[in-house]
Amino acid sequence: MVVLKKIFSQLAFIFILFVILELISIKLFPEYSQNQKYKKLTNSNKKNLSIIQKGKYQHFELIEGLKIRSDKNDIKKKLAEKNKKIWIFGDSITGGYGLKYTDTFFYSLEKILNINEQKFNVFPISRNAGTFGDLVSIVQNSKDIFGENDYIISQFTYMDIAPPQNINKNQNPIQSKSGIFKKISSTINEFRFEYLHESTFIRVLTHYASIMKRKTSGTCSERGMHALGRYSYSYGSQKYLEESKLAWTHFEERLQSLKKFSKEKKLKLIILISPISLQLENHNKINFHNLDLNCSEIDARKKLLNLLNEYKITYSDPLVLFNEAMQTDLAENNFEPFSFFSEYDTAHPSSKGSLLMAISLYKTIINY
Repeated sequence: MVVLKKIFSQLAFIFILFVILELISIKLFPEYSQNQKYKKLTNSNKKNLSIIQKGKYQHFELIEGLKIRSDKNDIKKKLAEKNKKIWIFGDSITGGYGLKYTDTFFYSLEKILNINEQKFNVFPISRNAGTFGDLVSIVQNSKDIFGENDYIISQFTYMDIAPPQNINKNQNPIQSKSGIFKKISSTINEFRFEYLHESTFIRVLTHYASIMKRKTSGTCSERGMHALGRYSYSYGSQKYLEESKLAWTHFEERLQSLKKFSKEKKLKLIILISPISLQLENHNKINFHNLDLNCSEIDARKKLLNLLNEYKITYSDPLVLFNEAMQTDLAENNFEPFSFFSEYDTAHPSSKGSLLMAISLYKTIINY
């Protein structure tokens, strides 16, 4: 009986301590109090894919091997309509990472175009990770779905720039080496994402664990790949400048290939440049891995725009709208760190950021 009392009292202490830590976490990290569950949902129809991502239900349809974000209406019926078609090829940003369908940039784009009596159907096709080279290959292998004068929008992110050896291996530049802790982490990830992420305290622990396993201080040389993370090649991290030059050369070759393909198929090509938070002022709270552009030898945006202008490729650059909106919020004393990007995420836009991307892309399309 005494033993049971001790066990009960210890369990009660642990429970009370957890509740206190949970309440403190909710107070200090309200952004982590939102539903952040991740889960794949079982589908009876193998041509459909449903997931819960950052607490949002998302649905995709597989058409001709392409993963198209769906509003659960019949995409084949939409494909058969004679409206102008816009094909958006990209990564998880084009997939609407962590967003409801109605919060995505492609939903807003289609609505804005059709409100102005521009009859368009928009098809967002996403692939996870990969590079610009992967995207170009997908476009070229999907030539049979395109009609003359269709729009092809290639969504570019600065993580797309990687040297050929990383492209072939599909490596994450800052991926940690395989080890016992990584294997253990991988086995519990599914349980963690589905259940443990209900707790704000657990998510805060994960947040700081992510910081601790990276080199967030020191010289650029000492930090190596951690100084710029997945932007190391696009921005030419000091320690990886030669690899960065190779990566940009590879990108330029694939860009030329995409332009040639679009011209041959009589398609209207647009590059959609997805901004990153490092390009904005007041991004420090998002930048919890302390990525440092002072460690770069390449102005990635300038280099990209120069290439697009050199090859006379139309592009949409929403960064100007992001900066304008941010300055307005600052002037009104209404700036919020996570208003343009997902919390602690340098690449995936929030619903507000997605709307700005839609506005920028709309302007580019009507002025094509």
